[in-house]
Amino acid sequence: MKQFEKLEQFKKQREETFARQGEWRAKQDEAARAVEESKREYAELVARSVREGINLDKQIDEADTKVSDAERAVRRIAAQAQALASTSLNTNNITPEDVVDAWNTDYAATYFEEVLNPAIDELGRAAAAYKQAYEKATEVAKEIENERLDMINTIDGGSNRSRFMYKTNRPDLNTVGGAFHKATLTEHDLYQLDNLRRAVG
Repeated sequence: MKQFEKLEQFKKQREETFARQGEWRAKQDEAARAVEESKREYAELVARSVREGINLDKQIDEADTKVSDAERAVRRIAAQAQALASTSLNTNNITPEDVVDAWNTDYAATYFEEVLNPAIDELGRAAAAYKQAYEKATEVAKEIENERLDMINTIDGGSNRSRFMYKTNRPDLNTVGGAFHKATLTEHDLYQLDNLRRAVG
């Protein structure tokens, strides 16, 4: 089958969007870790200054600034990620509706015209040929059977047909495994074929 280009374009576009979103999620995670780390450093400095009774105000102020900067970075990155998500949703070149439209007006229509409809036409011709061949086989079998019965009536004078009835070869259209049976579609064959049709939906 040929490739459905519009769907492939949509998948590529979606993968690119997911990749960009993944990059922003990684930035958000990194920024969140930086906030936690700077808060830990701040808390350690405050605890140390209290525990040891030393003046660490300058380092505490610097750590506090790092916490504020890290929190500001988290907010900025979150806003940028949200903007990316909104932009991706609104500026995608190919929408799901575009894919469905391309399916209905181009891809499936072309496939039906070039592949499915010819296969259905071929099936119709084969069904007509099968029906014709089936009718011919039963017709010629009937002809030879009529001749056999006429022959038996002629040689036996019609008085005791059973004497030759089972001694003469006759067309056999009923024996399972016989030539006619092997050449025809059985109910089981038709059931299996119908299962294939139903599997399509």
